[in-house]
Amino acid sequence: MPIHFLRHAQSEFNAGLSNVKDSPLSPFGKEQSLGVHGKYDLVIVSTLKRAQQTLYCSQIEYTKVIKTDLCRELRGGALCDYLESEEVVLESHQECHDRKQKFIGFLQAYENEYNNILVISHACFISYFIGRGHVGNCELVTYSNS
Repeated sequence: MPIHFLRHAQSEFNAGLSNVKDSPLSPFGKEQSLGVHGKYDLVIVSTLKRAQQTLYCSQIEYTKVIKTDLCRELRGGALCDYLESEEVVLESHQECHDRKQKFIGFLQAYENEYNNILVISHACFISYFIGRGHVGNCELVTYSNS
């Protein structure tokens, strides 16, 4: 079954406006989100603020939403990739791979129940998951493991 991935809209970090933990959307990012639409049975969204704000500022229609750390951004050097309460500790490639595998299992648990799934996540996580280069803000990509 194809899974749709949407990278969050432009954050304050992306725009160079701030370098804080859990960066929110920039004013342009909020506008960018307004242009995102579609109907999904299930939306899975990262626990980071900018991904959730992308969903709530968008015109996406959905039946159910689930928030999970499994599809959040890789913990790299940028503060924006950490929740307010988290210590800044880099995520290893093995930890990233393990999280991807857990996320695959997470998705499989919902594939029979929901036909049209959207994941709102982050550039590095999406690129790592689908095995493709950079994904732009508000870019929608479809991944199929078949």
